[in-house]
Amino acid sequence: MKILAALGTTSQDAFVVNEVARLAGNTWADVTLLGVETGTSPEIPPFSASFRSDESHPLVQSLRGLRGRFLSRFKAEESPYMETVVDHELVEVESNLWEDLNVLRSARKQLVTRIRPGNAARSILAEARQFPCDLIVIGSSLDGDGNDIGRICRKVIHEAGTSVLVIAKTKLPQRIVACLDHDRVSQHSLEIINQMVTLYQADLEIVGVSTVETLPGEIDDKMGQILKYYAQNGIRTLVRSVPRTSLEAFAAQASRENLVALWMGRQSRLHRFITPRSMDRLLDNSDYSVLILR
Repeated sequence: MKILAALGTTSQDAFVVNEVARLAGNTWADVTLLGVETGTSPEIPPFSASFRSDESHPLVQSLRGLRGRFLSRFKAEESPYMETVVDHELVEVESNLWEDLNVLRSARKQLVTRIRPGNAARSILAEARQFPCDLIVIGSSLDGDGNDIGRICRKVIHEAGTSVLVIAKTKLPQRIVACLDHDRVSQHSLEIINQMVTLYQADLEIVGVSTVETLPGEIDDKMGQILKYYAQNGIRTLVRSVPRTSLEAFAAQASRENLVALWMGRQSRLHRFITPRSMDRLLDNSDYSVLILR
């Protein structure tokens, strides 16, 4: 798994990087910590050409501190991100002569820190295009301005080609509510939901979308396969069906109490039921994190 975490200079970034470290620890992911400019304060100069070699720039200092925080979440002897690991290995240096050598091994997983100056949303999207990842993680208050939260998150969610997790500060959900197009949902998306359940030790509720106003009498074959997948992973799962005409209202209500996950892959039928405008309203009104799956 490859995770891209967008970070700036806000107070929420420490919480976000802690959550990314927990998720990376569960998945042994390759991680990129991307520093982006958010224009949170006129006192912070832009990371322009004149500042790119200035290590005292607030964005540089913030990113280095967050990298240290990320690494501190792992025990040194267990961290897959340790750059060198001392080991011993018997090596045959010549015929019938063996030497017990100290061997330095590189990190098992990759941790990269980068800075992309300029517009935050465009920087995140450019990074994801140049270095493809499985999940983009953004703080809901990335730019520290309530009037602009939606602008950054919306652009990334609408234009990214991969899954996006928008993390709300200090809001730990008790339930993951996953609205799935269960005819075509990807295995990758099922696995990310699994990781969210593990990360938050939360209950899981799978929501199918019906095309009629009454609940279906039977769960179709694909939904049965999803239930089997989670049962094999030891996850107890509740199932419900929501009429498509009620999906937007249901998702809005659920997002005030839980982490809502929406399967929005290219083949998903949810695109017809949740428009970009209704997605924007969901982001603006959510009290908890939101996960968009692709």
